Amino acid sequence: MINKKNIWFLTLFSLILALSVYYVTMPSELLLDVYNNNGEAKKDTDVIDIEETDIISVYRLEQETKINEELDVLKLILLDNEASIDKKNEAYNKMQNLQKIKGLENLIEDQIDQELKLKAFVKIQDNTINVIVRNDKHDVSLANKIMNLVQKNFEEKKYISVKFE
Repeated sequence: MINKKNIWFLTLFSLILALSVYYVTMPSELLLDVYNNNGEAKKDTDVIDIEETDIISVYRLEQETKINEELDVLKLILLDNEASIDKKNEAYNKMQNLQKIKGLENLIEDQIDQELKLKAFVKIQDNTINVIVRNDKHDVSLANKIMNLVQKNFEEKKYISVKFE
C-alpha cells in the first residue's frame, strides 16, 4: 500500500535524479566559465551604479520601513490577550490612520507625476507636508504649482514645503 511518506520519498527521489542527470549532461564549458585558470572561483567585478534619481526610492523605502515597523507593533498590541479593549481600540485607530496617511501620500505622488510629470516623495506629519521632487532646476513657480496641487487635497490649510533634489 502506498502512503504519504512513500509518495514524498518517490517525488523527492525523482527530483534529485532529474537534477543529477541534468548536471551530468550539462556542457563542461558552462562549468569552466565559473572558474579561472587557477581553479579558483571567479570574483564578481560588476559595479552597481546608483543614480541620483534613486534618492526618492531611498526616501520611500525608509518611510515604508518605518511604517511597517509601527504597524507590526500595533498588530502585536491587537493580538495581545492581556491588552485592554481601550489599548486595542487605540492601536486599531492608529493603524487605520497610518493606512489613510500612506494612501494620501501615494495619491499626492501620483497627482504630481501625472500633472507635472515629476517624480516626487511626499511625507505627511500632522499639519506639515514635505514634498521632495527630483528636478535639477529650482523653480519658484514650479514649487508654487506643487503646493497648490497638494493643498487641493485638504480642506484646512497645511504647511507645505517643497525641496528640489
